[in-house]
Amino acid sequence: MFNQTLQLLNISLFITNLWIILYNALLGYLNFLRPPVVQDKLYRPAGAFPEPFDLPLYFILTFIFVLVIVAIQKLARHFPVIKRLKINLFIFLFLLLVFISHLGSYPLAGQFYPFTPRQNQSFYDIRIILYLVTVALIIAETTIVFKLFKNASVASILLYVWIFFLIGFFVFEAGFPIRPHDYSFFLGPLWEIIKGKTIFTDIPSQYGFLSVLVFVPLYKFGIFSFSHLSMFVFIIQIVQYFIDFYLIYKVSKSLPLALIGLFSIFTINYLSLFVLPLTLIQYGAMRRIPIELSLLLLYKKKKIDSRIFLFLYAVSVFWIIDTGAAMLFALGFSLFLWFLHNRLAIRNVIFSFVFFSLSLIGIFALLNFTHIIFGYKQIAIVEAVNALRLHSLDGLLMIPMPAHSYFWITMLIYFAIMIYLFTISEWDNNQKLILLSANLMFFANSYFVGRSHDANLFNLSNIILLNLFLLIGVSWKTLKNPTLRILFACFLLFIFIVLPAIQRKYTIAEMIEKKVNMFLAGNIFQPALPQELESRFAKEKKLIAKNLKDDEVLILSGDDTYLYIVSDKKNLLDYNPQSGIGTEREMKSALKRALRSCPQKIAVDCNAVGKCQNINYYTNSWPLTSFILDTLQKDCRTIYKPTVCTDTLCIAQKT
Repeated sequence: MFNQTLQLLNISLFITNLWIILYNALLGYLNFLRPPVVQDKLYRPAGAFPEPFDLPLYFILTFIFVLVIVAIQKLARHFPVIKRLKINLFIFLFLLLVFISHLGSYPLAGQFYPFTPRQNQSFYDIRIILYLVTVALIIAETTIVFKLFKNASVASILLYVWIFFLIGFFVFEAGFPIRPHDYSFFLGPLWEIIKGKTIFTDIPSQYGFLSVLVFVPLYKFGIFSFSHLSMFVFIIQIVQYFIDFYLIYKVSKSLPLALIGLFSIFTINYLSLFVLPLTLIQYGAMRRIPIELSLLLLYKKKKIDSRIFLFLYAVSVFWIIDTGAAMLFALGFSLFLWFLHNRLAIRNVIFSFVFFSLSLIGIFALLNFTHIIFGYKQIAIVEAVNALRLHSLDGLLMIPMPAHSYFWITMLIYFAIMIYLFTISEWDNNQKLILLSANLMFFANSYFVGRSHDANLFNLSNIILLNLFLLIGVSWKTLKNPTLRILFACFLLFIFIVLPAIQRKYTIAEMIEKKVNMFLAGNIFQPALPQELESRFAKEKKLIAKNLKDDEVLILSGDDTYLYIVSDKKNLLDYNPQSGIGTEREMKSALKRALRSCPQKIAVDCNAVGKCQNINYYTNSWPLTSFILDTLQKDCRTIYKPTVCTDTLCIAQKT
């Protein structure tokens, strides 16, 4: 059994190494033949890195490799077998060294950002040791205690309640803090829709779709306020991690393995970032929750061609734009591979595609019908797709893929899963789950291929680690020896909890300290947002109310999202937040209505009209105020001169 497992590892390593070498070589060659060119005038040239080949090559090369794996199994019935253990061990060590050479350094290893280094190094060591000891004790004691229960059903209920509250305790942040810049890309479109605009038709949304729309009626009925959003993200974070634990536990039937998987995800996905993930909305649980819920639904329904599964999967596609695109491709590729494995009849494949497509059309038609009933325009979904395409062509905020990256581990996991699945003649429910999960990981990881910043590996790590532990979980029962199980569990704990914590010990120690200090400060269940907005924008709120009497106004500021919210004004600019404008094309589209009226008065950042030097923005964003003001003044053939100001904002009048 050990020799067979080792051989599968060797095949996985060989295929992954070959894939990495080919990908890097072909990408370099293609970029040499046709150097990337920026298609549009950009306001942040340093943030534009067109990547015309990265994603197509990532998809095409992987599809070819997967089809080769399937073909070998179909034609040769099995991969070549090497029976001698010593030869397999030698091959394994060689291939492993080659693979490690492709990885480079651990993501953000040893970095302090955004914290200031402390001279007392024991500060970091003490907190990391305390964290690791706490995790080890929780895993050990939870395993021991729940083995004592005689009644399995009672034990399961108590275990799930304990895990739910355990996750809540670890991810809870006192005061439900937010990162204003990150939240503005969600709150901005939400505010515009509340004030009567239609998503994508009137106002762009770079990320949210149904995840934005669902809060509009709740806000209008007084059930939801903006301060509740971070609380909602907190709940979503708990649900996401709970599903990860639940699936690993159900597949492996091993509580210690599920707990190690859970704390691996928490250590890498939550604590290893340089910000508290609960303060994020674009990159965190809000973005990944449709994937987790879909996997949970498949586990419960058992059939990928189930009507209930396909319909609810179609609903979740509309949650977040890019996640929805990944889910579309993942489902299609999973059905295709299932068909190739002769485990899904062609009529079932056709039915699934037709039913799923009709579900998508029906859901979108229902959304449009609802919009029309409540006086909104129809949703122009083509605009959203076109915006994604143009952003990709321009390379906005994209970061080139490095030749050496820990991202290659995800490809090893993916190919290992594919090889494992196609060496099995019959797929049970667990294998069906892993097939979809692997493809969801593969397509979701395209986000990193586009924006290859090390921090994005941490953002994606929950789905990566989930797949790894699901793969380990399906093989866990073959490890019969209790001593070997304990040793392997300790190995996993060391590799996926201890080592990551040590590599990111400075940030993790500071994160733990920050969490504790926020907790000790009091008012832990009171959202901080309302008080922050009141203290930050009280003067600006009065200034706008006194000088801009119209219901629809133009506020040019790096903090525009929050200024519109506190002043309760409609936005004359068709973009919110303004910091999201990246190209001249987007600028013209955003200013279209404002240029028709050329308003008599506007609110504008004081530094854009020479009344102050620098502004410490609440959002800490890249301000485009001067660019927007220059375009407005040029096209309206006028100059806006300041008449009255606060410390950060001025009222400027047309001359």
